[in-house]
Amino acid sequence: MQLKSRDAIERSLIATKYIKSTTKGNATAVIAVTASILEKEKAIVLSTGCDHFRYKPFAEHTIFDALAKHLGVSYIFAETRSLILDNSAENAFTSQNLTCMSSEWITQLYEAAIEANTNLVLQLDRRNSRNRTSPSTSFGENCASI
Repeated sequence: MQLKSRDAIERSLIATKYIKSTTKGNATAVIAVTASILEKEKAIVLSTGCDHFRYKPFAEHTIFDALAKHLGVSYIFAETRSLILDNSAENAFTSQNLTCMSSEWITQLYEAAIEANTNLVLQLDRRNSRNRTSPSTSFGENCASI
């Protein structure tokens, strides 16, 4: 539950008491999340049946940790693969690689980079893939073949 205002806090506490009063509800984990609450109010929130309490902002893993603690579960996270860059001089990417690209495409790439919009950068790269000479080339690396 998110505790956003005094009224929301009161409604949430009533709901928590109701949930915890049932047989199934007693086994339900309730985690209170709020941006601001006094320490004495935290004790009241926990005394109504909330199992855990989190202040905002919080790191995502703290909610998963609380759920794991109260539900007795463990999580299996997908492995992330780090990008391995080939930094050899022969594969260096420079502005020369973009000389054959349209000014419109370069402007869009520039704007996507300024906005740190990875999805748009990848979309622009896919759009350019129609002109690639091999699957491994990227952006303007195949200008000579166009």
